[in-house]
Amino acid sequence: MLEISSVSNELIKKFISLKNKKYRDEYGLFLLDDIDLIKEAYDLGLLEYYLYANKPYTDFNCENIKTNTNVLSKLSSLENIPNGIGVAKIVQNSKEYSDKIIALDDVQDPGNGGTILRSALAFNFKTMLLSSSCFDTYNEKFIRSTKGAFFNCNIIRDNLVNQLLKLKGKGYEIVIADLNKNAINVNDYKMPEKMVLVVGNEGNGISKEIENIADKTIYIPINSKIESLNVGVAASIIMSKNNL
Repeated sequence: MLEISSVSNELIKKFISLKNKKYRDEYGLFLLDDIDLIKEAYDLGLLEYYLYANKPYTDFNCENIKTNTNVLSKLSSLENIPNGIGVAKIVQNSKEYSDKIIALDDVQDPGNGGTILRSALAFNFKTMLLSSSCFDTYNEKFIRSTKGAFFNCNIIRDNLVNQLLKLKGKGYEIVIADLNKNAINVNDYKMPEKMVLVVGNEGNGISKEIENIADKTIYIPINSKIESLNVGVAASIIMSKNNL
């Protein structure tokens, strides 16, 4: 067991740097400040270090580091200092696709991403595709908002247009969500066995390039007094139509 009390320690400075995407990518590590997520990372063999100030978590057979609340506060993004911080290896996701896929076209808010991911797993959309300009999936807000679903969904970041064309060639129906009233009412749409549901940017919606790829456009009927739904809510409503 190590004991480190200074934020100037080189190892601690390395951990603090993981709050920056550049260093997460460089070291292949990320931070966790929720004990349930830390436990899940440990169960998956991803937990490398566990830092604590008061009481160790004896079930973690990894490098345990006794430290203090000052160090923990520098590592955590929470207002209330957590009891411990985990340092875990970045997940190596599979390139295999599930039959139902949710795709995000330039979604920016990691909180929306977390909502969509949790709903995706709830309704058996087990693969999430992200465009290259989507939010960072190792953003603390995203990881925390997934409530553990983060470790159970196959997340693939790539050129979304290329991915959709590839999937279309494999027999997937590409479906976009849009408020266009000439589109299919979601209540009248029957999901095929293999499909990709694409939802768009919070302000700009779906890009024209992806609109041109789509096989179907569906909309959610809403009260005329409401202009639109939050992207996380809209995606969740549509995915809930999947026949489980």
